[in-house]
Amino acid sequence: MSNHIPPIRPPKREEQERVSMPAIEAKKEIKEKFAKEKERQKGGFFLLTFFVSVLQKVLDLFVTDSQQNRPSQNKALKQLRAHFKTMSESDKSQDIPFIQELSHCWERLLSGDPTPLTELKKCLRSYRGEAPKSFAYYLEEHAGDQWFPLPFMEMIQALHREFEAAPQSATLTQWIALIDELILFRS
Repeated sequence: MSNHIPPIRPPKREEQERVSMPAIEAKKEIKEKFAKEKERQKGGFFLLTFFVSVLQKVLDLFVTDSQQNRPSQNKALKQLRAHFKTMSESDKSQDIPFIQELSHCWERLLSGDPTPLTELKKCLRSYRGEAPKSFAYYLEEHAGDQWFPLPFMEMIQALHREFEAAPQSATLTQWIALIDELILFRS
């Protein structure tokens, strides 16, 4: 009977290499696969982002200025309509800030695509009242900025009085209706 237990000794190098721990190695392999997959997806995401940005720039080249300016031009049309409506409701001929804003609104409107505004421009350029120049001329000269536009102020007063006398056939009514058509057309 031999109760002899061999002494504990460190394993030999050959034995250490043969000892494997499957659970730890499996976790290690999973982590490596996950890291590789994550890196691959990350690269794909950047590639996709780059492709989308290049495509957007190419498409922007084909988008016309009128399509880009459409929202701001619609806003300016609505503001011009509101100004004409205000002119029909009260005499704004002595209100210099109002006249300045009316002129700036017209300038913003013309900064976009002028093509759909042809009829409106024609109407504003043909209205003179008693003044030597057209309504559009005074709008385009930034009324109130650097000079005191008495003829323009008289036009605004005449437009208001005309509206009070015959609202259905007034020039302001026609201009407002024309702007309504433009807004509807552009929507």
